[in-house]
Amino acid sequence: MKGTRQLLLAAFVAATLSPVAHADVKTTAHEAKEDIKAAGKKVGEDTREAAHGIKHAAKSAGHAVASGTRRGYYATKHAVRKAVGKDD
Repeated sequence: MKGTRQLLLAAFVAATLSPVAHADVKTTAHEAKEDIKAAGKKVGEDTREAAHGIKHAAKSAGHAVASGTRRGYYATKHAVRKAVGKDD
């Protein structure tokens, strides 16, 4: 009889603590989900910033090449005109 009471008491304690354990797991899972969402948003923001930086650098390099080419073209044009004697 004593063993039966102990078994019933253990079953009662387990049944009483089960919702508490379930709530704790549910809360932990929700916190993990929120942390993962926040990390994903941060990765997305960092990726966007990196892409903007790359775009800016490429645009600056392109403008520098175009400017250098333009200056070289006009310098060559001027040198040829001067050599031929048509320099204004």
